[in-house]
Amino acid sequence: KLSRCCDPVPGDPIIGFITRGKGVSIHRLDCSNLPQEQERLIRVEWDQKEERVYPIAIRIEAVDRVNLLADIMNVIAEKKFNLNAAKVKTEKGIAVLDFILEVGHLDQVRDLKRQIQVVEGVQKVYRVSKKR
Repeated sequence: KLSRCCDPVPGDPIIGFITRGKGVSIHRLDCSNLPQEQERLIRVEWDQKEERVYPIAIRIEAVDRVNLLADIMNVIAEKKFNLNAAKVKTEKGIAVLDFILEVGHLDQVRDLKRQIQVVEGVQKVYRVSKKR
């Protein structure tokens, strides 16, 4: 079972945690919620043949301007990502845009981040994890 706290996607370094009665939960190695019980951690790897999509959350911080959202949405559309959720807020001239996208592999996320980074006014693009 893929852990929802860190939303691992193929390409992420991962580890398994043997749960009590629920099988193995898969976490990113850098997950802040990864339990520290070393004896219940196991080595796992991605099935390279499986093709499916995974949700991933990204945050964009940018200088607010006219058409900022449209420019970012155009990049997402050009890359043919399915957008599951979007939240945008602005404060003191800074826009914070949170998106949940469906991706097949971490390489797609890296490419998307590079493309968004060149949009005028964008200062940061990074992946976010959910807090428990």
